[in-house]
Amino acid sequence: MAGTRKKKIALAAAAVLAVAGGAFLWSRPPVPEPVQTPAEAEKAVEPGPEAGEIEALLPFLEKGILSRVEESGSQGARPIEVIGLVRATPDRVWEILTDYGSYREFTPKVVESEVLERDGTKVRVRYRIEAPIRNIQYTLLYAEDPEKRTILVRSLDGDVSGAFHWTVHSVREATQAVISYRGVAKVAPTSWIMRWVLENEPEIEEMVNLSSMTILIRGIRDRAEADQR
Repeated sequence: MAGTRKKKIALAAAAVLAVAGGAFLWSRPPVPEPVQTPAEAEKAVEPGPEAGEIEALLPFLEKGILSRVEESGSQGARPIEVIGLVRATPDRVWEILTDYGSYREFTPKVVESEVLERDGTKVRVRYRIEAPIRNIQYTLLYAEDPEKRTILVRSLDGDVSGAFHWTVHSVREATQAVISYRGVAKVAPTSWIMRWVLENEPEIEEMVNLSSMTILIRGIRDRAEADQR
């Protein structure tokens, strides 16, 4: 156990060095390999739990945000799902979720969330995330279905490659909502150390993805619930 713990600490330290202390090693980072083809990505991020499953999860969601990592996935990337209860109406949650330009206002480390183009239910958004040495930048394409309150998200370019699926479920006679965020992503390594860490310890990348998805759901929840106070 002690040996495993020391190994994890060493790997975490290597990851920190790769980001925070990698100025001497850093060169233009490679573009991440596509996680899947568009068809495979859409299948991997199919909608989350059904209505019956959501009802069964409510007692657990009352205690906090739930998450899971699936055992299947292509090219080593396993789909992750994060689910949270929001004590606000589904309409209000949808309004916040689709206001992509405001993400920088309630999501830590997001320094830019600019809507580049909106064409009906298709929206192209550029993000810039604060990071030591070099910020992370990428562009996402959102395909909204307002009637079902679902959004299919796919990366277009930048330091992140992947696809995600948002679903807003109506619960408790439409007085509250459950939001599900399911997806799979890969991040471009910023140095050879980071590449080594990600290739040898892929769970570290999963931990980063899980953390960022949880933070986003928490931000949407807190913003929506603040309106109810």
